[in-house]
Amino acid sequence: MKKMILALCIISLISSCERSRKGHWTDSDKNKFNNECQKELRSVIDDKSIRKRFCDCTLEKVEDKYDSYNDLDKRGTEEAGEKLGRECATSMIDK
Repeated sequence: MKKMILALCIISLISSCERSRKGHWTDSDKNKFNNECQKELRSVIDDKSIRKRFCDCTLEKVEDKYDSYNDLDKRGTEEAGEKLGRECATSMIDK
């Protein structure tokens, strides 16, 4: 009986581990994306607050489109990234 309870507890613990999914990435995946985004933009945009706004905007869009950072890395294309970048740049200009 004790082994069964222990096994159920372990299964419950494993299944409750947070995983990224479309529309809700883990903090780890969000941090990976933001770090890469900031790194890519440093040579182009000096203002840290503008870089943050841009990266936040693109994160929101890719999080809705891809299951995780790894999914984005595997399935994302340069064309899709450019499109999202234009959408975010346009929305930042309009505000």
